[in-house]
Amino acid sequence: MGFGNYHYCYGSGREGDWFVVGLSPRKANLTLYLVSGLDGHEELLKRLGKHKTGKGCLYIKKLDDIDLPTLKE
Repeated sequence: MGFGNYHYCYGSGREGDWFVVGLSPRKANLTLYLVSGLDGHEELLKRLGKHKTGKGCLYIKKLDDIDLPTLKE
């Protein structure tokens, strides 16, 4: 499930549309895909609670593990 709209264009001329934030409720984790990535959000991530990250992904085991107002921010 995706939210927001992001238009991209590569140097090759290829372009398309994608979501700004995507959500995938997987068996092992709730996964949030962030087009902008996680760089520059270190302070928020420190306050978020128990989570793991990938290059542009945020992995959450259960919502009770995190601070929801921080996630919204």
